[in-house]
Amino acid sequence: MALLIIRAFGERGRYPMFRFETPAHLYIPSSDGVYGAVLEPAASGLHEFPEVAWYSPQEIRLYAATTLVGERMEHEGWVTFEPWSGGHPIEVPNDTNLLADDSRNLITSELATLVDVTARHAGTRRVSDVPYELVAIGDPYRCQRLVDAIDPTDDLCLRGLSKLITAAALTRHFAFMEEAALAAYISLEAALSLLRRQMGDGDGDATSYDDAFEYLRTRFPTGSRLVDFMKDLYEVRTMIVHPTSSTARTGVRLCLRTIAMKRLSGSLCSTVTSCWANCLKKLLPNRPKLSAPFV
Repeated sequence: MALLIIRAFGERGRYPMFRFETPAHLYIPSSDGVYGAVLEPAASGLHEFPEVAWYSPQEIRLYAATTLVGERMEHEGWVTFEPWSGGHPIEVPNDTNLLADDSRNLITSELATLVDVTARHAGTRRVSDVPYELVAIGDPYRCQRLVDAIDPTDDLCLRGLSKLITAAALTRHFAFMEEAALAAYISLEAALSLLRRQMGDGDGDATSYDDAFEYLRTRFPTGSRLVDFMKDLYEVRTMIVHPTSSTARTGVRLCLRTIAMKRLSGSLCSTVTSCWANCLKKLLPNRPKLSAPFV
């Protein structure tokens, strides 16, 4: 048996307006509500994820791809998924196809129950009385290519992308800007580590940071600016994560100045998403296309 995981999202998020539908992934936005559904194979190791892991591997794959779907993040802003409900798992046959009518009927029925139960616990009658913010960012084709590039069995990739989703969500809460920055830093380091591993000799030895930076600098149009900013961020990050350091207070000030208290929609947002997009472009030739529910 596989798991069908359904999740409803809240009005604080910022969502692409296109629909994304495959046999294993659904992302359905509207001004009245946004929900997603994925099929998680029984052998995915889902039980190994701790309780603090908010998303399942296939959910990370879907929502990270949707987060990265914009091409000019510094101008378009960041896609953010604001969870309104927990993941609602349902056991289904392994050959379930989310595009089939019976699957759609099941999702509709279970989503209505999920919304009703969550709303009663939250003391509201529906997900939100506020229209959802839907933006014209990306398209299903670009989202599909990103999904294809993400390996749902790669712990490093999942860790980095889950932190990307977390950082994006935290930017919608002004009080958690520093936490958003720290999550973004972790995601950025994971992307670099993944790139270094991919550029290695194939025997498990990663290439150097300098080689990874040179790859980014020479292969992509904004590579030089991206690398320079990433190097500047490293010192700031070091100061922030060591609160007993004599420079910690300065580090916090620098961090706040760097992110400009603007929901991380400027340089740091652009840096993290650009690094991941470039990293996944390099991984894509080594990943099979999505031709079945579980790839």
